[in-house]
Amino acid sequence: MKVLVVGGGGREHVLAWKLAQSPRVKQVFVAPGNAGTRLMAENVPIAATDIEGLAEWADQNSIDLTVVGAGGAVGGRAGGCFYGSRT
Repeated sequence: MKVLVVGGGGREHVLAWKLAQSPRVKQVFVAPGNAGTRLMAENVPIAATDIEGLAEWADQNSIDLTVVGAGGAVGGRAGGCFYGSRT
């Protein structure tokens, strides 16, 4: 399974770290990520607020699961944008 974690803080670092430990997870990406997430995942240079850009990137890269770590309005908007984007 290929996983995208959205955000660049400590919460996203821990999410990426734990996801990378799963035998079911083949690859972890973090957008935009940080210096720490780069150690266990591949950082993607797309802002957490660029919801449409993230959804397009996820679709183009056959992402199986998106975990939105960023809170607030970004989290609410992202869920609707990713839901059902792949057919």
